[in-house]
Order: sequence, then structure tokens, then C-alpha cells
Amino acid sequence: MHLKNFSLIEKEIGKENFHLSEAYDMLCTNIIIKEDKEEIALTLNGKKKNLHRNDFLLFAASCNLNKKAAINLIEKVISLQETYIMMVKESYIDKKMKEDLMDLIIRRIDRLRPNKKL
Repeated sequence: MHLKNFSLIEKEIGKENFHLSEAYDMLCTNIIIKEDKEEIALTLNGKKKNLHRNDFLLFAASCNLNKKAAINLIEKVISLQETYIMMVKESYIDKKMKEDLMDLIIRRIDRLRPNKKL
């Protein structure tokens, strides 16, 4: 993911009160470029790969995000695993890419679950 995948949206014109847009124009290059081992473009907790729940919690803390809110966001992502899988199954990518992407989703969400080794 790159910064170009987000925008700031002004809530009211001229008031300089902004919020972060939803991410857009995202593509999982790891299923296409197998030699690319990085999972994200920008570092998170000093890492670009092998990200786990604690990396996101540390990032949330560095942003002064309440720990309970951060955990709730992570749990929301985990709870949507089957939705993500269904979206891949309904996509127009070829069968092999679907299998690779579903496997990637399962592995990465598994790392977000509590009590996974860091």
C-alpha cells in the first residue's frame, strides 16, 4: 500500500477540517510478483513484512489511538475473513491467482489473531 491509496477529504469547504478517505486503487502485487517479499510499501514498526498483531498495536499507540479501539479494529478485520474470501471467489482473476490470494488472506489474518508468536 502506498500513500497514493489514501486522500484527505475536507468535511466542509474552507473549514480545514479533514478526515482520511477509505483506501482505494489497491492491488496485491505479491500474487503477481512472487520475488517481491515486502508486504507493504511503507514501514510499519520498522518492518515491511511479517507483520503481526503487535506491530499494528504499537503503531496505534504511536498515533495515540486507544488500545481498545485498535483491538476492535483488528478484530473487525479478522471477523471479515470469510467476506474477503467470498470477494476473491467472485472476482474475475484467474483460478491460480484466486487460490494464491485466498491463501495470502488466510495467512495474514492468522497473524492478527491474539497469542500468535512474534
